Amino acid sequence: MSQVKFEDATFVYDGVPHSPVITNLPVGLKVTLDGQATNVNDSGIVIATFTSTSKNYNTPAPMTARVTITPREVTLIWKNLTFSYDNEAHSPDVEVSGLLTGDVLTANLTSEVIIAGAKQIVGAIKEIATASIETG
Repeated sequence: MSQVKFEDATFVYDGVPHSPVITNLPVGLKVTLDGQATNVNDSGIVIATFTSTSKNYNTPAPMTARVTITPREVTLIWKNLTFSYDNEAHSPDVEVSGLLTGDVLTANLTSEVIIAGAKQIVGAIKEIATASIETG
């Protein structure tokens, strides 16, 4: 049964449970997997146990493989970045791209306004954002 392969696997977070893939499994040989990973924190070892309904095979000993879930990249698109001076506080809008349905992005936004000039007021807003994502 040396042709049966159960190898480590890495997946980008997509909200779906994943296990390492088994290849070269002969017909009549069944496998049971103990473990899977859906979120980054779930990454770990998965155990494959084999059984056979045929006396033609010596079933392999249980195998282990590591499944790793890596973080999904999201994109922040900043909008409404230009404001006319009106002595009021302003912050740009942000659009998030790449979140899965049911996941929530929480962003903490702080602004620093820099004003320069004598007769003309020129303002620049420097935005600093930190974010955390909750999976649904």
